[in-house]
Amino acid sequence: MLCTIHKGQVVTSYCTTCGTLLCLRCTQFDHRPGPDHDPSELTKIAKGHRTSLRELLGRVRDLRSETTRASDKVKLQRETLGLEKERAEEDIKDFFDELTALLEVKKTGLLNEVRRVNADKMATLTDQSRELDDFLTDIESGEKFCEQALSHRSDAELVPQQKQIQRSLAHILSQKVDLSPKTNTMIMYRADKTCLQTLQDVDAGFIQSAPCSPSHSTLSIQDVTEGSFTTIQLKPRDEQSQKCHIDSENIEIEIKEPTGGIQEASIEPKSDGTWGIKWRPRVAGEHCVVASIDGYPIEGSPYVISVKSNNPVLQFGKRGARRGRFKEPIGIAVDKLGQVVVADSTNARIQIFDPYGKFLRAFPTLSSHATGVGVSSLGDIVVVEWEQNTVMIFSAEGKLLQRFRCEQFRQPYGVAVRQDGWIAVADAKAHRVFVLAPDGTLVRTVGERGTGDGQFEQPYFVATNQNDDIVVAEMSNHRIQVFDFFGNFKRKFGSYGHKLGQFSCPAGVAVDRDGHIIVVDTDNLRVQVFRDDGKVLSVVSSAERRLNIPHGVAATEDGYIFVADTYNHCVKKYQYM
Repeated sequence: MLCTIHKGQVVTSYCTTCGTLLCLRCTQFDHRPGPDHDPSELTKIAKGHRTSLRELLGRVRDLRSETTRASDKVKLQRETLGLEKERAEEDIKDFFDELTALLEVKKTGLLNEVRRVNADKMATLTDQSRELDDFLTDIESGEKFCEQALSHRSDAELVPQQKQIQRSLAHILSQKVDLSPKTNTMIMYRADKTCLQTLQDVDAGFIQSAPCSPSHSTLSIQDVTEGSFTTIQLKPRDEQSQKCHIDSENIEIEIKEPTGGIQEASIEPKSDGTWGIKWRPRVAGEHCVVASIDGYPIEGSPYVISVKSNNPVLQFGKRGARRGRFKEPIGIAVDKLGQVVVADSTNARIQIFDPYGKFLRAFPTLSSHATGVGVSSLGDIVVVEWEQNTVMIFSAEGKLLQRFRCEQFRQPYGVAVRQDGWIAVADAKAHRVFVLAPDGTLVRTVGERGTGDGQFEQPYFVATNQNDDIVVAEMSNHRIQVFDFFGNFKRKFGSYGHKLGQFSCPAGVAVDRDGHIIVVDTDNLRVQVFRDDGKVLSVVSSAERRLNIPHGVAATEDGYIFVADTYNHCVKKYQYM
């Protein structure tokens, strides 16, 4: 190409500052290199432009391929949507064939809903398909224009048009076109077959036009206290935040305890389409709840739930000798009326309170070493005094009815009274449990000193269950052992330690109406609740009002326990179920 200014001169350069093609003379006079002009060799400039244009062209070609795939996918979606529509209609028709004419209105409504959803989705996909086709035409036009420029134009022709071509391609690349289908093909009828029995009151299902979206599903968290059952509500929702159906196998829940353990939870369907996740925290502290549907996390997951410590709902007594006060209370029991019977050891008396901690009456035990206390089915109060190796039976009013000793006693401590009046006494120094008839006659001894099954090392407390099994807490073996009525070993659980299910000098033990075994974990300053088989259910940690060397424990019929908090000189009541 010849210079337009200097006749006969061939263009050899290009001024990048003013965008002008130059010959040699131009670069020597009007466009000499300097602050106002930057002449460069034309071939180098053209080479750079070709490189950048090829890069843009490659991106445009990639976009064309991606857009073509998207267009094909949307077209396939349109075809599949029709099939899904037909399938949903068939499901509806098959279901409604079983119903009476009373359901015709509901059927028509559901069919119309399917068609409406189909029409909405079809319109969306049709518009998107048209938009993608138009965009594809623009891409192909720009692509063709650039290819022609690269293939058929000389350097001198290409360079002046480079900006125009670049703007054209850049405009295409800058277009914000959604390449993903704007809707899905799902049109599914969820039949509710319970309407066959309750036609007038029950909906006949609903049209689910989108799969469940974990990111739109939520969990509803309530306040949680250790040891108490609670339910987390899971609300499955689709991408429009509408109710949708999922099955239990689609749901995954993991609850991690502060200690790293995994908490068990059950998943139950609700009539409103939600799911209830039922669990009972075993310990206080921050729990991590990881919830997912089909492997994808629910909105907000993982959740952090702060489980509150199970602090006492009632506390009564303090150090002293006046009525209602204590000096080192040890044993505790609850009678049929719900009255709380406390062995106020150092004060050498038994005190009785109503379920709300109101003092009712007291009577002396004739010794300052009364430890174990139990109540018979007749309401009589059985007291164990370890210094004189004595068992005393008082009336509910405090009248001494009977007093007896056993020659084999060494340090009787805890006591349990069966429904038939038989008495089980745990002797810490004899390392045995003695079973006595109501008149004090020794019936049998259970165990001997040792660490094996059926052997004891300082058994301090004992309890019985509704099967007349004997449950023994061993302070030095740090475990619980269970025996049948005849003293045969059945099972054991626990070991020394501070983790869940472990003990450090277990003392008081009780069995509630459901067979749960409740153990005072004395040196760990807590109470643990177990299933009959020894699986730990929960812990009463009382973090805000700590226990201080607690001893006795008694369970009520309505899901509470009373604990003799020995070195705090009081009694504490907890809700543990």
